[in-house]
Amino acid sequence: MENNKMQRRYDLDWIRAIVVMSIIFYHVCDMFILSNDIIIFARSSTELIFCKYMQMFLARWHMVILFLISGMALFYSLKQRSAGSIMKTRVSKVLVPMVLGCVFLNPITSYLYGLSIGRKQSFIEQIILYFTSVSKNMEAMTTGFGPMHLWFLLYLFVFTLVCLPFFKGWAYKVRNKQNNRIIEFLTKPMMLLFICLPYPFLFWIFPFSGERNPIGYLYVFVMGFFFATDERIQRALDRDKYRYTLLSVVFLILYYYWEEACHFDTINEMYSIRGYVVKLVKLLISFSVLGISHTFIPAVKSSLLSFLNKISFQVYIVHMPIMTFMAYEIFKMDMNPYLQFVLILGMSYLMTIFICVIFNKGMDRVKGIRQRGKYS
Repeated sequence: MENNKMQRRYDLDWIRAIVVMSIIFYHVCDMFILSNDIIIFARSSTELIFCKYMQMFLARWHMVILFLISGMALFYSLKQRSAGSIMKTRVSKVLVPMVLGCVFLNPITSYLYGLSIGRKQSFIEQIILYFTSVSKNMEAMTTGFGPMHLWFLLYLFVFTLVCLPFFKGWAYKVRNKQNNRIIEFLTKPMMLLFICLPYPFLFWIFPFSGERNPIGYLYVFVMGFFFATDERIQRALDRDKYRYTLLSVVFLILYYYWEEACHFDTINEMYSIRGYVVKLVKLLISFSVLGISHTFIPAVKSSLLSFLNKISFQVYIVHMPIMTFMAYEIFKMDMNPYLQFVLILGMSYLMTIFICVIFNKGMDRVKGIRQRGKYS
């Protein structure tokens, strides 16, 4: 890993692309769950049980593994590029798209959400409210500005900005004796669990923002950077992947049982064995996915992966207003909720991918014109 030219981690590319592309499926499942704890901008009047179970599973690890991979990717970038170059890229590819999404896309989603819950203001009135106030929970579930689904980009930019000065030195000091002793201990069978143990406590010590606790995700982001510093950690994940999978299955079964068969006070039960396990399983599933994908995904280029890499980030940014519009219109129709689910899911994917492809073709054409102008 210390060579200037490193082999690309195609397994990480696949994980990132699949997780991001599945976010539409995840959010459509949210629409068919009758729970006020789930933040979504259009909701069915009928609950689909399979949507509830899928959402419970995906919510355990979806965002955690994205932050893990982001931390790992930052290490690999630092081995080949300067901190200034990385930060410049973060501004252009993370901060700017987030701001543009908040300014041009989120107001549309907020307006559609307002219609779905019976707000009486006109489009102009709701847009004015969006830009002249701040939503209480920053999700725009109340009138006012909020990052909505783009909170991941906000966290990623801030984490990079805060951590990069420390990571810069760390990336070039990973072979000292003390670090080697730590690696030797953590790469023994299942010893990476020691890194997981403090994670749930962060939600108890810093009890804000719920599942989107920035301290918890910062811990995961730093963990990802640490994992990338030594190949032995990935080899340990490869070796123990089935053990982490088995442990994840056991904890998931407990989680489903607690959710379905027991009626807990959510606030009090957060500070309990149940609350601890519910948080811990996020990392265990992520360890399992990292080990299995690295073992079985070939380290070769793929045209499909190149396509997914090109559009997945754009899909993440633009999918919410498109999906909300599709749901708003389809929920008006009197039809079977399973058919509604299929239509919303299919139309959301179709329109989102179509818009991203058209956007990329337009950008490629603009780049081609600029190149021809440069050499003419």
